[in-house]
Amino acid sequence: MRLAQSNFIYRHPKIAEDLRRPTAAARAQRWADLIDQHQPTARTVVDLGCWIGLDAEQLACRYSVDGVDVQPHLIDYARRYRRGPDFRVGDFTSIRLGRFFDVILCVGNSLAYVHDTAGLDRAFATFSAHAQHGSLLILHTLLAPIADGDQIPRRVEAEGL
Repeated sequence: MRLAQSNFIYRHPKIAEDLRRPTAAARAQRWADLIDQHQPTARTVVDLGCWIGLDAEQLACRYSVDGVDVQPHLIDYARRYRRGPDFRVGDFTSIRLGRFFDVILCVGNSLAYVHDTAGLDRAFATFSAHAQHGSLLILHTLLAPIADGDQIPRRVEAEGL
């Protein structure tokens, strides 16, 4: 089933905007705080599964941001209403942008759409393909929120970086 058919909010990005706009700045600030803490020299961010681009737009005030989402109509919406990020259509389990980023962001419901080990392997291959030594990977899912203060930073050394 196509994502837009499976979710009312995906079919109506303006409604999504109205619902999320009041908390957009605080949510993006959470990611900026993590960046400041763990990768303070960051200049580039890729937002994989960027949805309608709210986080990407907020982060673009401080960083060069690329946003990627698999749903063309959501990327069209983001391009129309967001200034700053470079938005493109793509599946975060397979896209290759041909460059590295200081921060790789995959938040919201994105990982919830990966349902098997092979899909997770592909997603992590994408993260790795865009990482360089010292890149920060921020993963967060709405389905299993971590309470503030319970976050456990992890450092992963990727072979070949």
